[in-house]
Amino acid sequence: MKIVKEHISDLNAVLKMTVEKQDYEPIVDKKLKDYRKNVTMKGFRTGNAPLGLVKKMYGTSIMVEEVNGLISNNLNNYIKEEKLNILGEPIPYSDSTPNANDFNNPSDFQFSFEIGLAPEVSIELTKEVSYPFYTVNITQELIDESIERYAFQYGEQKNTEIVEADDIVYCEIIEINDEGHVVEDGLFVDKAPVSMRKVDSQEAKDLFLGANIDQVVSFDVSKAFANDADMAALFAVSQYELEEKVKTKKFNFTIKEILHYTKAELNQELFDKIYGEGVVNSMEELNEKVKEELVKKFRKDSDYRFQLDTKAKLMEMPISLPDDFLKRWMRLSDKNLTEEIIEDEYHLFAQNFRWELIRTAIFKSQNIKIQDADLKKAAIEVAKAQFAQYGLGYLPEEQYERFAETLLDEEKERKRLVQIAIETRVFSQIQSVVTLDEKVVSLEEFNKLFEN
Repeated sequence: MKIVKEHISDLNAVLKMTVEKQDYEPIVDKKLKDYRKNVTMKGFRTGNAPLGLVKKMYGTSIMVEEVNGLISNNLNNYIKEEKLNILGEPIPYSDSTPNANDFNNPSDFQFSFEIGLAPEVSIELTKEVSYPFYTVNITQELIDESIERYAFQYGEQKNTEIVEADDIVYCEIIEINDEGHVVEDGLFVDKAPVSMRKVDSQEAKDLFLGANIDQVVSFDVSKAFANDADMAALFAVSQYELEEKVKTKKFNFTIKEILHYTKAELNQELFDKIYGEGVVNSMEELNEKVKEELVKKFRKDSDYRFQLDTKAKLMEMPISLPDDFLKRWMRLSDKNLTEEIIEDEYHLFAQNFRWELIRTAIFKSQNIKIQDADLKKAAIEVAKAQFAQYGLGYLPEEQYERFAETLLDEEKERKRLVQIAIETRVFSQIQSVVTLDEKVVSLEEFNKLFEN
């Protein structure tokens, strides 16, 4: 088998493959003999049909199957051996040469495949490069608000029929389109806990207040929840998926259960319930413990803001793509994609490719390695987000770990976790290498950073 690469442009090439008769004929002959052992033909016992007759009836289809297998395997091997960094997958290429392949008359066959080549991307990360890093100022007001949440959490609760200001409303969340119809295979969350205290939009809050069981409310979720971590937990997605799966979509919230809370007293009994017996023994110690928690919590939010800002800055880098090839590949990959859809959505598709190239360049240049510990950490974070949507935000660590193991055992989930781990490690590496322009801001100022 021979493969020759011919460049069309810097980002496009054609792989011309010659499949010689000697490449496939021995394989086809063996397949025909094996097939003959089990074939049943009128007038012959099973396995005794003449080989010539079997070949006449089934030879062409077997040959096509084997040739296609040879094409696929050899294309993939060639791309690996030549270390070609391609975008998408090879697609059949039509040039001015007529297709002379005739499977009814076995001979040498010629095939051509177009490939899109990834451009070279180089990212320099040094202390001379500066990115903003926002830190939330932990005020006494924030500490008091957290203590009050604990008081509600460990206070008395009862089911009620009408939503009030401090209630937790369990909703069935379902994605809808612009006409208000349910989106088939859209995002769906069963019994998601919506805390009225965490609804930041007064317009959305007013829709809930006074509502009753089975009432449906709909509002702009991107404005209703200022904290991305809370929003991600509510919708059971990662923060990386919020923009695509939540913020650009519409949803109906159907009220299924309303829990009314009364606050617990701030005493030793409450301290022990929150942290365990004897860990916190006074209001002063409680304040310090809560402050530590807030620093840790907002550090995650700061890291996420850093990721958004850094990604936006890196994406300013001009990176050319084989656009026409990628559009053809999209068209062939999904028959449901119309020309209009491709033209409308290609810019988003291209952005994903550009970011993948940038991320890969950093991953390689910084010699980042993904270890089992990174995957486990990613799985635990996903587990915590999924449990949080059911109001289970403070489970023992071993429960998160057990659930994380089940995620890692699923091939599809594991692949997703690998991508999350890579993304996390890349941003962590950037943060450790560049200069951070640290800015201490109020929570209100920090939240405003996410409004646009």
